[in-house]
Amino acid sequence: MEKLIFVTGNKEKLNIARESLKNTGINIINQKIECPEIQSDDTEKIAKFSAKYASDKLKCSVVKVDSGLFLEAFDGFPRTIF
Repeated sequence: MEKLIFVTGNKEKLNIARESLKNTGINIINQKIECPEIQSDDTEKIAKFSAKYASDKLKCSVVKVDSGLFLEAFDGFPRTIF
C-alpha cells in the first residue's frame, strides 16, 4: 500500500482526501505541523509555500491543500474591519 503525507489541521479536508482516495491502495497519513502562512490573494502561491515548508521540515514529499474566500465587497480579498 502506498502512503501519502497530507499536511492539514482541518479534519474536513482530511476526510475529503481519504474519501476521494478510498479503494485506491493509497493510505493517507495526516501530519499536522505549525507552518507560517504567507498573506496573498493567490491560493496556489500560499499552498506552494506551505508544501515546500512542510516538505523541508518533514524531509519527505507532502500534499498541501489551500483554499480562499474572496469577497468582491472587500476588493476581492478578506480583511478585518474594526
